[in-house]
Amino acid sequence: MHPANSATRMTYRLVRTLPLLISLVTARVDVDSAQAANCDSTSKGYTPLPQLAGTYHGYPGGLYPGGSNVAPPSHDSAGLALGLSFQPLDTLGQVDPNGYWVLLSVGMSNCTQEFSRFIQDLQGDTTLHPRLRIVDGAQGGQTASIIKYDTAAFWRVIETRLRSQGLGTRQVQAIWFKEANAGPTGGFPSAAIQLRDDLRDDARTMRQKFPNLKQVFVSCRTYAGYATTALNPEPYAYESGFAVRWLIESQIDGNDSLNFDSGSGAVNAAWMAWGPYLWTDGIIPRAGDSLQWLCADVVSTDGTHPSTSGRAKVSQLLIQFFESSPYAIPWFLKPTVNPGCACPCHADAQCDSVRSDILDLVKTIEVAFRGAPPVSDPNCPRERTDVDCSGATDVLDVVHVADVAFRAVSAQAAYCDPCGP
Repeated sequence: MHPANSATRMTYRLVRTLPLLISLVTARVDVDSAQAANCDSTSKGYTPLPQLAGTYHGYPGGLYPGGSNVAPPSHDSAGLALGLSFQPLDTLGQVDPNGYWVLLSVGMSNCTQEFSRFIQDLQGDTTLHPRLRIVDGAQGGQTASIIKYDTAAFWRVIETRLRSQGLGTRQVQAIWFKEANAGPTGGFPSAAIQLRDDLRDDARTMRQKFPNLKQVFVSCRTYAGYATTALNPEPYAYESGFAVRWLIESQIDGNDSLNFDSGSGAVNAAWMAWGPYLWTDGIIPRAGDSLQWLCADVVSTDGTHPSTSGRAKVSQLLIQFFESSPYAIPWFLKPTVNPGCACPCHADAQCDSVRSDILDLVKTIEVAFRGAPPVSDPNCPRERTDVDCSGATDVLDVVHVADVAFRAVSAQAAYCDPCGP
């Protein structure tokens, strides 16, 4: 990463984190005022899915098939390629160098409260991609079983919100998706299976409403042990993680109703993967990031909806996810080019970056990530995977490739990188 860019990003990260630090300092005051919430229910003894090495009622842990927390290679490759394929569009869905792509939220009340804070925390962030626009489409009371119908008023409200910002449905290319059903019954796995099926129908409707949608990042509920209503208490909040896993697993397994690959038939849904995993066992620090969900992180009226500190926590998890996920970095962060070094070959001998050259380089980087030797390109006199000249092959090299791809594809003309052929 370029030193100046690194410093800028660190500065914004610190600024965004200040409200969360303040909320943690004042957490004791919030706890005392949240008497209506069940603040004695500080943990349930469940293991977050990423750390669940065994089973839960016979069902294995992990975010993806086989107990893994990483998407299978073919699904991973598809997600990386789609992340690099974003193009700025006008409201009619036509490629326009001055157009935008939209990251939209889809979900219920918790989702809109958390995503609104996410948007607020990103205000003034100069590291975001200039073609990115972020819109909150989530709405209170709009559960998974309601929005699966294409006639639901939910979708008309989203259209209105997009229009109010000069945007349209055909510019939506990525979605953060967090849903639940109100008052679930039936126990496990029945309620989780019903939620999975509703999420599946939601995913199909999203693709119908947003024809250029490429990626959907799905999250489960936060801890609901403090809940004092039947809206969506534990263990249903925890078990929503299984519904999300089964949804994504169904697509990976080739369920036709969730096909995202035009080469495999009719496209019925966008490519799906986990967004940030939000559940942690109350006050028990989560392995890996020490996340806790305190009684102060929910409002006192129902112990279910996030308070100011709870919204700040989810916002930070979203920011960390989109700033670090190789699926999202190319379109979420501003591309960077270091003109002070002799960049490796990113084009053919004529130094005109056309689509085939870009795809070759993407494949080379992907192979390097997996520890195999780089792919040789007969048209290229030099071959290195450190395309941003940082001294290491990492996700930022993909960002550099995305910059070349964006300019070459959107302009439909030859493009030679300013730091050298």
